[in-house]
Amino acid sequence: MPTFDRYILGQIFPSLGLTLVVALAILLVERLLRVLDLVLGNSGPLHYVAQMLAYLAPHYLGMALPFAFFLAILLTFNRLSRESEFDAFLSAGVGLHQLIRPLLLVTFAILAIVAVTFNYLQPHARYAYRSLVAALQNPMLYAAVREGVFITQGQMTFLVDKISFDRESYGQVFIYEDDTQGQTVVTTAKRGVLEKNPTGQASHARLYDGKRLAVQKDNAADGASVLNFSEIRVSLGNDQLGPFRPRGRDEREFTLFELWDRIKHPTGDLRPTFYVSEFNGRLVRMLSILGLPFLAVSLALGRRRSTRFYGIAVGGGTLIIYHEILQFGERMINRGVEPLVALWLPLAVFLAISGVLFLRTAFLAGEPSIVRALEGVIDRLVDVIFRNRYRGAQHR
Repeated sequence: MPTFDRYILGQIFPSLGLTLVVALAILLVERLLRVLDLVLGNSGPLHYVAQMLAYLAPHYLGMALPFAFFLAILLTFNRLSRESEFDAFLSAGVGLHQLIRPLLLVTFAILAIVAVTFNYLQPHARYAYRSLVAALQNPMLYAAVREGVFITQGQMTFLVDKISFDRESYGQVFIYEDDTQGQTVVTTAKRGVLEKNPTGQASHARLYDGKRLAVQKDNAADGASVLNFSEIRVSLGNDQLGPFRPRGRDEREFTLFELWDRIKHPTGDLRPTFYVSEFNGRLVRMLSILGLPFLAVSLALGRRRSTRFYGIAVGGGTLIIYHEILQFGERMINRGVEPLVALWLPLAVFLAISGVLFLRTAFLAGEPSIVRALEGVIDRLVDVIFRNRYRGAQHR
């Protein structure tokens, strides 16, 4: 790999990693408050918070990674322009079309990561997240247990003296139950650990260092038995809901291959246009990544030694508007508009604009790009504002 390519990659990767971490942190922290409210509001264990955030990460990764890549390129080339390193490249005979070659390799790598995320990680993670939410919102025995309070569920009475902060470890456990074999069973233990299936099936507790007394209800003399145990597994009830619904009630829970199969063979309760909209929307968003390096480089090469980052505002605004257009296009497909018009036409326009801006910037040999016009307008406005204030102060 040429030295120039290694240098560009060495400048891009630190910015990409930092921007991606910051973007994911911001998105997940915003969702963290709602996850905490959901878990704590349903008296769920705290480790569910980390588990739910992990299920949400693929969703936010699909948004954060392309934007972080775009911002990393923009910041890197803006710095090269301001510090005259780009002029040094041109003096050495290295043009802009050569500097973008290593970026294209990174672009295809990111496209592959996003493709795996859209096709596999997001559908399965979204389903897992919803199943966990359903398990939390269903009334479970462990959520009703309180320290020093008798809890009765069906034929069982449950009492614990101490509960850990995450509500999964118990101290001094007492269980009274009437089983189906005509026995009254009393179990005591020094400590216990909760075992719960997140699908909502029956919960169990693993008890340690205790005794189990079983007495026949007819009070027969030989009807009592005592068992000393070091470890035993006890069911905490069978009245829980069944497993969560199968994956696929929402079109966003399907992989791309499953969506394509539903388009060819429509089944289920969803309209066929929902599958078409989701399938084409994911493909268009993946292919949009191909235009990001060209647009970012064009916006980054602004005025030399300028400390202003107007290109970031223009680029961010452009991506937001483009995202809204794609969302609008997906809604239009559900209303009968053809995908070629609703989604693929905006993609073609986006790629064409990105390519034209890059070619214009490259053939101008490093001259200021479209950001120069915006900077000039803003500079003139600032000069007019300050000139008027200065004249007003002189009149006073």
